[in-house]
Amino acid sequence: MNPGHSPPFTALSDLRLANHQVQVWQAWLDCSAQELIRYSALLSEDEQRRAGRFYFESDRNHYIVARGLLRLLLSAYQDIPPAQVEFCYGPQGKPGLPTQVGNHLEFNLSHSKGLGVFAFGRGNPIGIDVEYIRPMPDEDRFAEQFFSAAEIAWLAAHGGAEKQAGFFKIWTGKEAFFKASGDGLTLPISHAVIDLDGGLSVRLAAIAGDPAQAARWQIFSFEPAAGYQVALAVEGQDWQVTFGRLDLSGIADHLAKKARSPGP
Repeated sequence: MNPGHSPPFTALSDLRLANHQVQVWQAWLDCSAQELIRYSALLSEDEQRRAGRFYFESDRNHYIVARGLLRLLLSAYQDIPPAQVEFCYGPQGKPGLPTQVGNHLEFNLSHSKGLGVFAFGRGNPIGIDVEYIRPMPDEDRFAEQFFSAAEIAWLAAHGGAEKQAGFFKIWTGKEAFFKASGDGLTLPISHAVIDLDGGLSVRLAAIAGDPAQAARWQIFSFEPAAGYQVALAVEGQDWQVTFGRLDLSGIADHLAKKARSPGP
């Protein structure tokens, strides 16, 4: 998959999801101080408190922009103002929408090193994870501690750039699945086994040793930008996945115009 050629999206008109479709948006989260204020104004008091817990300013700012963009996208999908978007949280902290609203809208988001990714679908659980690809001098020790025997064997049989790419494909695939299932903090990471074929495509091979459970899921793996790896997990088969890029400056202009508009 190559989402890099998708056209940028700046309009915040109503968004529509076709049946059996997942839409994935990506955005760089760095912005000006003035734009940051506009995104921060979209957040709830709880989100503001969460933002205040970040130690590093860059992490705090990226959280604010990511949550502001999430609210804008959810408001467009639901055709409601961003301030009216309400979240509920699963037992392990996975964000969702109250069951009585959203028309079964499912979503998930992730961000790493300034890049945010957002996934939306209807009816079936979804999860998405992005990781900045960086050298992992202790990747073998990490794999021995958290990966399955099959995954460890794959890494041991490869080296260099191919091994690094495979490590992050396995890692993001696992993270995306656990985020979709909502079990990220209750099960060992080796509970889900990722299989890489010769072309480094990603498949969920087993869940708790059961291939039948894994066959209920699809894993989509792609590089949204140089140096980044993303995995998307969706329950069910034969999903159509489309990609788009969010133009942060265009959306900030939209917010500025709304702020200058007279109220009702």
